[in-house]
Amino acid sequence: MVFCRKTRSLDDRLNRLCLPAVVFLAGLVAGCGNSCYTFVSNPGGGISTGSFSSPCVAATPTAKARVSAQVAQQCESCSQSNQIQMLVIRLRGVQLHRSVGAAGPGPDWLDLYPQLKIQPQQFELTGITHGTPGAIVLGNMEAIPADRYDLVRLQFATSRETAPALDTDQQVCGGVGANCVVMGDGRILPLVLDGDALEFRIAREGQTSGELLAVPDTENQLLIDLTPVWSLGVSSTSGLPARLVVVLKGSARTLGG
Repeated sequence: MVFCRKTRSLDDRLNRLCLPAVVFLAGLVAGCGNSCYTFVSNPGGGISTGSFSSPCVAATPTAKARVSAQVAQQCESCSQSNQIQMLVIRLRGVQLHRSVGAAGPGPDWLDLYPQLKIQPQQFELTGITHGTPGAIVLGNMEAIPADRYDLVRLQFATSRETAPALDTDQQVCGGVGANCVVMGDGRILPLVLDGDALEFRIAREGQTSGELLAVPDTENQLLIDLTPVWSLGVSSTSGLPARLVVVLKGSARTLGG
């Protein structure tokens, strides 16, 4: 407890001494136990205290993260007409998964760009036949809890009925679906997805294993390498032969970590 005595001749000096002492004491006890305390110093020298019973909730440490994607490989043995010129995807979610070593309780999956649930967005990723692949940013740098993350998940809008109508100049896929590839000869083929979401394990740049460690007050870049490949698809209609279809594979890695 801090005591402040004053005489008429020492008013100003004691007021200067009392206020720092009160501030220091408040800093020591704030957050103690289950209650928060406030201290008020009156100009007359008296000190009044007050408290409330709500727990003091410390601010959750946050970091920032941004996810980009690119077409990582091309079919070296394919003819020019069968080279993929563009990969078109429409996303309704980008999520991060908290790893087993996460700091505390919380949802397993964190929506990095929740606005995509309301309005799915189309992204056009150019193939590398024209040179070095270029990453497309999937959203702004967003605040996330500072924690450990081991998976990133892309959620796809799989039908035109569940996504907003696109402008005419954005309807790259035409009538083949919401996600497609544009071939070297101009053909537009549907992208075959195993379900409406794909998950990729996060690795460190230049390594095959790792995770995204979001340290407080840092900015983290996460890159998803997407690879459309030809696969032998079995028709769901009885009696029709299997045919080649384009499926999507990929991986995720942190940059600069």
